[in-house]
Amino acid sequence: MLFQIAVACLLVAAGAFFWRLHKAPIDITSYVPYLAQAASSTDIIAGFSVESAQMRWGGVRHPVDFAFTGLKAFDDGGRLVLSVPKMSFSFSLTALARGTVAPRTIALYRPYLHWQIDPQGELQDTPDGENAVSVKTLLSLLKNEKHLTEFSLVKAAVKITDALHGAEWNIPTADLTYSRRFRKNHLTGNVAVEMRDKRLTNVEIRGKWRGKGKKMTLSLNIDNLDLTASTAAQKYPYLKNFTTPVALKIDTRLNAVPLMRGENLSDWRKAVDTIDFTVTGGEGIVNLPAPVIARFDMKRFKIDGSWHGAANNFDINSFRLIVQNGGKAWGNFSISGIGEALDSGDWEKVQATLNAEAVNIPVDMLPDYWPASIGPDVHGWVKRNLNGGMITGGQFALHFKGVKEGGIDADMVDGSVDITGTKVDYMDQMPSVADVSGNVKLTRDKITITVAAGHTDSIAIANGGTLIFRDLTSPVSFADLNLNLTGGVRDILTVLDAPPLKLTTDMGLKAGKTTGTATGNLRLSFPLGDAFKSPDQIKIGAFADVRNADIGDIALGYGLQDAILKLTLKGRDLSLNGTALFYSSTAKFDLTQTFDRTKETAADIRLHIDLNERARAAMNLPVFGNSEAVRDVLPTDLHLVLKNDKTGVLDLTGDLTQTDIDIREIGWIKPPKIGGKAAFQMRMKDGRPQDIPLIRLSDDTGTDIRGSIAFAPDGKLENIAIDPIRTGHTDAALRVAFKPDGNVAIDMTGAKLDLSGLIGRGTTFKSAAADEAEETSPEQERDIVINAAVDNIRLSKNGYAENNAFSAEYRSGWRKMNATGYVGEQKVPMILSLTPTGEKDKYAVSMTSKDAGYTLKALDYISSVKGGDFKLNGIYTSGVGSQGTLEITDFYLEEQQILTRLLMLTSLTGIIDTLRGEGLFFDKAEIPYTTDDKNLTLTVKDAVIAGASLGVTMSGKYYRETGYMNLRGSLVPFYTINSLLGKIPLIGRIFSGEKGGGLIAPTYTIKGKLPSPDISVNGFSALAPGGVRSLFGALVDDIDDGDPTKTAADTAKKAAPVPPVPVSVTPRDPSREKEFTDVLHHE
Repeated sequence: MLFQIAVACLLVAAGAFFWRLHKAPIDITSYVPYLAQAASSTDIIAGFSVESAQMRWGGVRHPVDFAFTGLKAFDDGGRLVLSVPKMSFSFSLTALARGTVAPRTIALYRPYLHWQIDPQGELQDTPDGENAVSVKTLLSLLKNEKHLTEFSLVKAAVKITDALHGAEWNIPTADLTYSRRFRKNHLTGNVAVEMRDKRLTNVEIRGKWRGKGKKMTLSLNIDNLDLTASTAAQKYPYLKNFTTPVALKIDTRLNAVPLMRGENLSDWRKAVDTIDFTVTGGEGIVNLPAPVIARFDMKRFKIDGSWHGAANNFDINSFRLIVQNGGKAWGNFSISGIGEALDSGDWEKVQATLNAEAVNIPVDMLPDYWPASIGPDVHGWVKRNLNGGMITGGQFALHFKGVKEGGIDADMVDGSVDITGTKVDYMDQMPSVADVSGNVKLTRDKITITVAAGHTDSIAIANGGTLIFRDLTSPVSFADLNLNLTGGVRDILTVLDAPPLKLTTDMGLKAGKTTGTATGNLRLSFPLGDAFKSPDQIKIGAFADVRNADIGDIALGYGLQDAILKLTLKGRDLSLNGTALFYSSTAKFDLTQTFDRTKETAADIRLHIDLNERARAAMNLPVFGNSEAVRDVLPTDLHLVLKNDKTGVLDLTGDLTQTDIDIREIGWIKPPKIGGKAAFQMRMKDGRPQDIPLIRLSDDTGTDIRGSIAFAPDGKLENIAIDPIRTGHTDAALRVAFKPDGNVAIDMTGAKLDLSGLIGRGTTFKSAAADEAEETSPEQERDIVINAAVDNIRLSKNGYAENNAFSAEYRSGWRKMNATGYVGEQKVPMILSLTPTGEKDKYAVSMTSKDAGYTLKALDYISSVKGGDFKLNGIYTSGVGSQGTLEITDFYLEEQQILTRLLMLTSLTGIIDTLRGEGLFFDKAEIPYTTDDKNLTLTVKDAVIAGASLGVTMSGKYYRETGYMNLRGSLVPFYTINSLLGKIPLIGRIFSGEKGGGLIAPTYTIKGKLPSPDISVNGFSALAPGGVRSLFGALVDDIDDGDPTKTAADTAKKAAPVPPVPVSVTPRDPSREKEFTDVLHHE
């Protein structure tokens, strides 16, 4: 009963106590010393003091709660180890039942925790400032309280000073509660992290674990974190450009024992079992600091990863990001050894692996997305030399071991990206490869670009070409290009002649003078950057098929057209061979050239050309360039050897078998199918002729012409020697000396010289040497002196002159010209002279001979004249023609076909008999004449041939080119008597009708082509007086009616130039073989 009463009283008392406690706190400040004595002492806290103490209602779970204000705790030395504005706690009833005073719950209000980590990673135990709590002391107290089931920090202020990493963090408000019930541990709370602009970012913390010493889980959630405003951005400036807002979710699994027992960062790191995290972000910029160095323009991203293995391994299991242009990238990333590196500061043992894929990334952004410290040499090359275009797809794999002072040491870089529309630069001053589509393979020290399509200017790069840039981590890096090219030859040569290469300049090919298309392969290898010093460092190989090419200058200034060739370039050796046209002539060529200056031979060119007339004219070959002199095809072989000592030899050989040669100026006439050869050799030095030791022309008829040319050291002509000139009726020698003062001396000597062709064709007194002299300026004028001494000169097939001498002087025109020879059986002199008249290009011409008949016969004019004196005087105008009078006295005229036909038509049989007998004697022939060099005509007007028994008058034209004549005149029988009335002054013409006419004189006309012109005689005119008879001449055709045998095509062909080389072509006419040889003589 008493026990029951006691229990009842106790319950009543307890109820009254709790009612009182619930109504208001009870001040127990005076009882604090007793509580301190009752509390269990520790090694850390020896005593404490409070400003006030209260007992208050704490709720149903712990109804009795104690609250201290101004709590301060001291160690044995009296040092302050804990100071809080307010603390509340409740006692463990279980502990009280066992006679121990131990807290069951503890709550610290507005404490200040300064978490200090020294450079060695140790946690410092010195609180500073008011309300400071030593973290180390607090953790030690918590470990010793076995009956504690709940511990809270309410509105705590936390400052973290990390001297190890040089960072400082402020947490102005932290609410954290640790609780333990039924062997389950929980941690909940919120932490407000202060940003640089004083804004707060809330971090939600949730954690739990089972049992003592078991693993615990901890979750952190952060939304809308702005790193640019974080306090850490002051320490890490790169965070200022980390403009994308992020949300962070962290789930950790920790080992509680090392966490609670740890006293430094390495201990706490070992408490980490796994930290799983998810980071999501929106639009903005992500900058990664050194040593990584990368920049990402984000639209959004998500990263899932974990930190595990005692916080020593860091894995990004997957990341997915979308950049602002819409490009995407995804992959994973792993780092090992990061925890140990954080502890020791030694990052050389850290290893990492990255695997990533990307699509639709701008090539220009690749250097930003690719960390600059990973493969810095390759990264730098990509940044400088790949521009524009898109990465349509790519895969990357990186592995690095160690972070050193110079950056990340990547021991494996393996990337492969597909690009389109990208520009690739491979050498300074060289044109870029543009619009490249293909694949780029990246390794640690090598970049391989496989080109599917692209172009350089207008040169297309076909599928399969590669650009390799290697040894990028070495002091000297190299480029290896292997490109399949298709394009214009001019464009390809322009690229090869860009300043760094200058290859076509060395080849002697001029891009501006070359056309056509080429398909082939080009290989180049050369050092990059400053290591490239000269084109000699370039290793080159090429192969090309060239079509429709026009090469303006392949050798000695001559080019090829419509070429089909193959080009091969191996190392420093070039080979070029194929076929082409040379001014419409077929050509085959084979060229080898080396750019290796250590070799003796620099170039070897072989060219075979079937030279037609147009090609020879284009080459301006002496004699052979004249289409009248040499006709048909001339097969020619050219062999040019150039050496690196700047000397060279040119050999030309030609087969004259099929050519038709008519160089009648020296008497060389060779029809086709008669064998013949031509040879020419020239030696050169320093790019100009040194000498021409060999010039030779020969044929199977005995022609043998040999010569040589010497040059002065300055390259000017010194002398020309042609010895012998042996062909037909010619056996002579010619020497031309070019004197230092600019004057020229021409000397010819020999046993015989055939001028029959030259005289028969007709010529002017204007020579090539004279033309050249006229083109010089006054200060460059030169004297040309010509001398010749020839034993026998063939004037025609009918005669010759012996003991001939010729001399002439030219300076701005002929100063004099004299020729002397001896003709006829009596060896009488024939003298020709030409002297200036004082007017420009006009000369007085004089020619005399004491044997007119032989002279006319030798000159191939007429062979029926015998004896007589020959005298010609006239004025010659250079390039126009001559005008004068030919007088022949005291000569006989033997039978002549045309004259005989005329006499027969007039029935003058007696005179015919005399003509056929001893011949008609004439006292005098006076023939006024005019020649036209342009139209090759001879005009005779009022010519009179007078003898006692017969007189002949004559006027008309003879066309030397075709042999056509148009003459008219009269026959005056018994000339001495018949012409008397015509000689009466003033009225004589009434009777004669013309100069030299007679009272009775039938008129005649001769029209047609030699040797058989049409002849007609008007017999009735003989009965009319001379004045009336002259009317008959007016009724006939005009004698200047032109040459009807010449067609318009002939005229046009003669006048029109042959493009592109103006070569006048005169048609050959068989009648020209005599050219007025028989105006009165053709039999």
